[in-house]
Amino acid sequence: AIRIQGGTLNQVVSNFLGTDATGNKAFGEIGGDGFTVQFAHGLFMDGNSSKNTISGNVVSGNHRQGIAIYESTENTIENNKVGVGADGVTALGNFENGILIDGSFDPAFGNVIHNNIVAHNGSTSPFVDPTAGIKVLRAPSTTITDNIATDNTGQGIQIQEGNNLTVTGNTVTGSTEEGLSIDVYLPVFIATDGATIAGNTF
Repeated sequence: AIRIQGGTLNQVVSNFLGTDATGNKAFGEIGGDGFTVQFAHGLFMDGNSSKNTISGNVVSGNHRQGIAIYESTENTIENNKVGVGADGVTALGNFENGILIDGSFDPAFGNVIHNNIVAHNGSTSPFVDPTAGIKVLRAPSTTITDNIATDNTGQGIQIQEGNNLTVTGNTVTGSTEEGLSIDVYLPVFIATDGATIAGNTF
C-alpha cells in the first residue's frame, strides 16, 4: 500500500493499509493489500530510510508483512493496530509477520516499536519463513516497548542478532510458540548480546 525508499522525516499517520475505510474489513481475501496488489506489504520501507514516523495506522489483512522495514534506522512505529481492525478486536491478520525489522545501516541508532497492538498475524505455510508478531533480524539497538502482541502464529516477539536491544513493558500472550525468542542468526551463528529485558508479561 505504501513504500518509502531512502526517505527521511516522513510521517505516515492515520491510514488504513489493507482494509476499507471502516478499518474493520479487509479488502478481499488474503492475497492482496489495500490496492489489491498481490503479495504486497501494508507498509514497506528500505533504502537506508531514517527518522520516519509510522503512527496511528490500521495495517491489517495484507498478504505479506504488515509493516516491513529493511536496512533502515531511527524510525518510529507507534500506536498502530497491526493484524486487527480499527476497533482493536476484529481479527484481520497479515499473512506473514505483523512487524518486521530486517537490517540497520547504523548499529548505534535503532528503530523504535512502541505501544502497538500486534495480533493474529502469521502463517504455518511451508512457502514462507517462520513468522512472529514482531520480528527483528540484524538490527542492533532496537527498542520494543509497551506493545500488546497476542494470538500470533510463531513467537510473539522474535529477535535474531540484535545487540543492545531494549524489550520492556510488553504484553505477549497466545502465541503458538514462545512469547519471546532470542536466537542466533543463521546460517552464520551470530548471537545477540547486551539486551535489556524487563517488565514484560508473557
